Amino acid sequence: MKQLRMLLPVLALWLGAAGMAALAVSYYTLEDAERLQQQGAHAQAARLFRQLAENDNTDAAYDLGQMIRRGEVTTPEPERSACDWFERAADQDHLAAMYELGECYLQGRGRPEEIDTALYLHGTAAELGHAGAQYRLVRLYASGGAVAKNPERAYIYLFMALRGNVDEDPVLRDSLEAELDEQALQRARQFALKLLRRQSQATD
Repeated sequence: MKQLRMLLPVLALWLGAAGMAALAVSYYTLEDAERLQQQGAHAQAARLFRQLAENDNTDAAYDLGQMIRRGEVTTPEPERSACDWFERAADQDHLAAMYELGECYLQGRGRPEEIDTALYLHGTAAELGHAGAQYRLVRLYASGGAVAKNPERAYIYLFMALRGNVDEDPVLRDSLEAELDEQALQRARQFALKLLRRQSQATD
């Protein structure tokens, strides 16, 4: 212990403040933060999630965003702050964070309402296999409103979701199939299979 105390000033000079912070964080893991959260120690969990996130742990950034959104930790402008953390993780291809950031833009919560940005984020997450994003796009294109109604595109994402072992929604499936002729159905299935092959290659 005495030797460690003697080494700390040397380490501080060598690593600098940022390096020492990273060294401190390295003693803790995401599981430590999750354990604190489960125990109801939200302030401590949020502090550790933040430290981990600032050292590029995307799961920690996502979890911190969820804590803020649920009100488990107090912060100014919570919706904006939650979306900031989702964006930090999404920028490093965290699919669940990408989906949540898409919701920020779709609903105008913590971000300006930008449908095109929301569709890009949901589309990217969906094509990489995120079931929530796939079903969100199914609902959007099946119903219209926020986007132009497009049952063929809705069917593409539904086909992908079902191939990903998501529970089947026969009512929605039958409704979409009733709106499409056989040629459109075949075209949608072929395109969905192409996206699924690309998804498989991206995750290999």
